[in-house]
Amino acid sequence: MRSVLMTVAVLLMGPCARAAQAAGASAEAEIVALDDAWIDAEVRHDRPALERILDERFLVTFASGRTLDRTALSRGS
Repeated sequence: MRSVLMTVAVLLMGPCARAAQAAGASAEAEIVALDDAWIDAEVRHDRPALERILDERFLVTFASGRTLDRTALSRGS
């Protein structure tokens, strides 16, 4: 009986692993698309797109120590 349960468990692991891998690939593709949209919005100075993409609590700190929030960044300050 134990060997049957082990066999079933091993057989079920394959599809689960493939599903997890597919979900990971899908999440990765979604993150890459969002990153591309962010870059495009910055290049085009598209304020509405930046405000849609970035969270209202967004902060960025540059090497100089200067910190901008979402509103200042989308204004191009």
